Amino acid sequence: MIDEQRKRKRRVTVFVVALACLAVGLLSTVVQIGSNLIPHHGQWLPVLVFSFLLFLGETQPRLWMRWGDEVEVTPGWAFAYALVLVGTPLGAVIVMALTNFYIDSRHRRGFLKIFFNVSQVAVSLSVSVLILHAFGVHDGILGLRELPLAYAVGILLAGTATFINNGILLSIVVCLHMGFSPKTLLRRSYALSIAADGALLALAPVFVIAIEYSTLMLPLLAITSFLVYHSARNALRSEHEAHHDPLTMLLNRRAFDDQLAKAVDECNDERQALLLVMDLDRFKDINDRLGHPVGDRLLRSFAERLERILPPPAIASRLGGDEFAVLLPGVQSRPEAIQLVRRWHAALSEPHDLSGFPLTSAVSIGVALAPEHGRSSTALMAAADIAMYRAKQLQSYVEVASTADGVHDVGRVGLLSDLREA
Repeated sequence: MIDEQRKRKRRVTVFVVALACLAVGLLSTVVQIGSNLIPHHGQWLPVLVFSFLLFLGETQPRLWMRWGDEVEVTPGWAFAYALVLVGTPLGAVIVMALTNFYIDSRHRRGFLKIFFNVSQVAVSLSVSVLILHAFGVHDGILGLRELPLAYAVGILLAGTATFINNGILLSIVVCLHMGFSPKTLLRRSYALSIAADGALLALAPVFVIAIEYSTLMLPLLAITSFLVYHSARNALRSEHEAHHDPLTMLLNRRAFDDQLAKAVDECNDERQALLLVMDLDRFKDINDRLGHPVGDRLLRSFAERLERILPPPAIASRLGGDEFAVLLPGVQSRPEAIQLVRRWHAALSEPHDLSGFPLTSAVSIGVALAPEHGRSSTALMAAADIAMYRAKQLQSYVEVASTADGVHDVGRVGLLSDLREA
């Protein structure tokens, strides 16, 4: 597992260095085609307004939208693209890069992440500038009495390129770091962010034209942006709620089943997937004696601890009640997996501090490996379920499935569940 994490970090480093080299090359090209660094006299007001809005959108978390734990949508990119359309592309790159550097430094993020964010900004905006230049848009769209068709096509393609580049670059680095499938992450990211980033980028030309017409249009622009952003945020919130447990914020069973099926499909003799099904011991007694609010707080505390101890590729879920599951793709050997599970069990069995009151609840874990214990998600889940019930019966806390588990999955799980209740 440690070797796998080192490989991922090495891949991320190589990718970020290559991205930085690409950014330097693209910026050099932008400079050579004669892009302005210092705004002209009529550009100062739009530049100052959009720079302020960019900084505000990137630094105020209340204006962000999130889904999952990896991806955030901020309104800053729309105003960065507006700066490009004003006619100061290098200024847009500098303002966006400095804003990201300020945010990353304030949160004490690693040098590699700062380097990636700055390079991503430079690449995405430079590509949009080159596309605009190819369609004849050399000095922005301020001062135009009418918008030629070629300009309109160039603006549309440049905004689309900015949107696509952001999604691709972010998805690649997340996949390299977390071990996710690029295709899955890209599809999900674009399906969700098109409602936010796409809509705001489409409004960037409107912002530029409106502010040139009159500064009194600024309040209307603010209202329009708020309405678009509010609608997108509600859409993302609904999407998040459909895939997450409302109490613990972990993935719900439906979303976890989808991830498990994809992980099992990608398994082979060298790349296995580890599935854990875990159940809190004596949770019903805690609920009955101390009340459901305490039980809910215990579940939340357990979920938070679970997320803290898991390595980046792992996915945690609350299946229902006091039952949780963990999926870890990319496991290379069975002994390594078992050793890892025993370390997790020791950490999860520590007392939980609930408002200063230590509450101990042991956890029973069933372990199954794909493809050894199942070549489908259903068979693998059944094998892990049976192993978990066996761990409860034997009070061994951690049990590994056998190759026979899951063959008669429904009957055996039901019987073991009945025996437990009896």
